[in-house]
Amino acid sequence: MINLSKKNFTWIQDELENGEIVTWAGQSFSKKSFSLRFNLLFIIVVVVLFISLVPLNFGIYTVFFTLLFFISTKGNRKSKNSIYLITNTRVLILDDMSIKSFTSYYPYHLQNLEKQINDDGSGNIMFTTNSFINNLQNDSVEKVGLIGVNDVNKVGDLLDKLAYGRDF
Repeated sequence: MINLSKKNFTWIQDELENGEIVTWAGQSFSKKSFSLRFNLLFIIVVVVLFISLVPLNFGIYTVFFTLLFFISTKGNRKSKNSIYLITNTRVLILDDMSIKSFTSYYPYHLQNLEKQINDDGSGNIMFTTNSFINNLQNDSVEKVGLIGVNDVNKVGDLLDKLAYGRDF
């Protein structure tokens, strides 16, 4: 079940081309991942607190683990505000529900699916990469896909059908 505002629904309708039909719509469930990482960070900080008797050392560890936490959850914070649509012609991602920012991925982007499945069947489906130069002027690659999908196998099958031109 996805949570669409009237504004988001209108944006989606405007973005769809003539004859384009939405076959699946979803939204990330990243709260589960966020809470797991938060708990892990809390445990690490508590362990460091008890091990470290020197306040300076504690400060260094706290800063390090806090930065590590924010870096590791950056993708989940972004995906929490994303809506995913699979249509009969492409995959649409509404990247930010507060502004009209769609990204389209066509069948040729979907040829190499990478599924990351949790025990409950949820997980991530990565299907392409974006290359960019980061702030340190280094070439970087970012995986792109559907983050925090409830049923990876079902959604993966839909993406396979779209990628290889099979009927829905």
